[in-house]
Amino acid sequence: MANRPARAKSAAKKSVAPSAPTGRQYQAPALEKGLDILELLSGETEGLGPKDIATKLGRSVSEIFRMLVCLEERDYIFRETASDTFKLSLKLFELGLQNPPTRRLVGAAAPALFNLSRVIQQSCHVAIHSGGNVMVVAQQNSPEEMFFTAGLGATVPIQKAVSGIVLLSYQTAEVRAHWLEEANATKAELGYLKRSYPSVLKRGYFKQDSKMARGVSELALPVFGHTGSAVATVSVPIVQSVTAPTKIDDYLPHVRETALEISRQIGWHGEIAAE
Repeated sequence: MANRPARAKSAAKKSVAPSAPTGRQYQAPALEKGLDILELLSGETEGLGPKDIATKLGRSVSEIFRMLVCLEERDYIFRETASDTFKLSLKLFELGLQNPPTRRLVGAAAPALFNLSRVIQQSCHVAIHSGGNVMVVAQQNSPEEMFFTAGLGATVPIQKAVSGIVLLSYQTAEVRAHWLEEANATKAELGYLKRSYPSVLKRGYFKQDSKMARGVSELALPVFGHTGSAVATVSVPIVQSVTAPTKIDDYLPHVRETALEISRQIGWHGEIAAE
């Protein structure tokens, strides 16, 4: 879900429906209040109380009270009784997985990831773009007793993840610009990405040391849709191990075959680049 800032309003003002921005025909103040709450909570891991939500949205508690009650009754948010704070539930994520293209991707990925993890003895994931982030929609833990993994639904800014760099490489310039605008990428990050695209397109994969954990290398390959653009990635966090190989080249053929298998199952008929 996109985590864009809620529209600022003066908390001192009375509850008045905002004027529609240029290009919008209709206003839906009640709906917009609910969406503002969902977008705000999407970026709050610790949750927020009613007063905090009202303050951050520039509204009064009375303005948002019915919205909170409705969202809670429909299971989009939930209240932690001890702290009296609201948090986002997994309902939006679950709805997204019910979308036919995503459901088809997850269905194709599950057995392929299971087989891959058994072959390479590492965890593996499938991730998609989601509002300036990459989001894990399918994952399989390593069969080893100790492993490194990303949880289902985990998100990372697209410019900070190997999956994000691969996804960006296989998009049009317009799509790239839009995704990076959502992600608020810095000038330095944009420069790094621009330098990375040619290597990804030539080799068909991207690897780097993890920016999230020490001692972990990351490898990602594209999953293509029927149009030829990358709709997802297969990624592997490679943990240094005394019992399994740790060189990228030892894993690359297996991950490439898995990405190709998933791509074909969702309608792509090309070939994944091999270095």
